[in-house]
Amino acid sequence: MKIIIESWNEGFQKIALTHLQIDLLKLSLKEAKSNVDKLLDGHSIIIDVNNEQLATTFVKEVKNINVNCRMLL
Repeated sequence: MKIIIESWNEGFQKIALTHLQIDLLKLSLKEAKSNVDKLLDGHSIIIDVNNEQLATTFVKEVKNINVNCRMLL
């Protein structure tokens, strides 16, 4: 399953997004920061996740920090 981080809205919390990627998805700080930088540059981010519950939790959490995100099964 894939998580697609598509865009951000006003009030976007980039540090919170970095921490969510590290804490929930177990990405490295370097990869998480790179994803945030790409998102800020207008690119979509695709992250592979093996756990549907984890992906669902991540999508819910990032919506709270003004990030547009969805899951692709």
